[in-house]
Amino acid sequence: MEKLRQKILLKVDLHKATFVKFIIIGISATILTVLFTYILTEYAKLYYLLAAIISTQSGIVWNFLWHDNWTWKNRKKSASVFKRFLSFEAIYVVSQAANVFLLFVFTEYFKIHYILSLLTAIGITFLYNYVMNHKFTFKEQ
Repeated sequence: MEKLRQKILLKVDLHKATFVKFIIIGISATILTVLFTYILTEYAKLYYLLAAIISTQSGIVWNFLWHDNWTWKNRKKSASVFKRFLSFEAIYVVSQAANVFLLFVFTEYFKIHYILSLLTAIGITFLYNYVMNHKFTFKEQ
């Protein structure tokens, strides 16, 4: 019984550590995405939705590289890097669609500044991204 308890506690501790790493990388990717969106909107004069779409892709690549090499580094990887990236990208395409929709609604209908709208949208989809990548892209082998 004690061995089972220790095994469960170890699994919980690993999950907590993974989640904290996911948050750290997510914050850094959010900063990158928001900064690029601002630069593309204010200086390159792109429409804010287009700027957000382009910027989010840079955040997705950043996220994948860090999650693959740090957040879920301890997991055995049977799929190639390319297949893992495709899985990661598929999950984030859904998230990005939700982000763009929410960004538009918050900015156009609620008159919230596009940067605050983007941060809110990213926050809303955060947990979805963690759960889906934990279960699919970086699942335990």
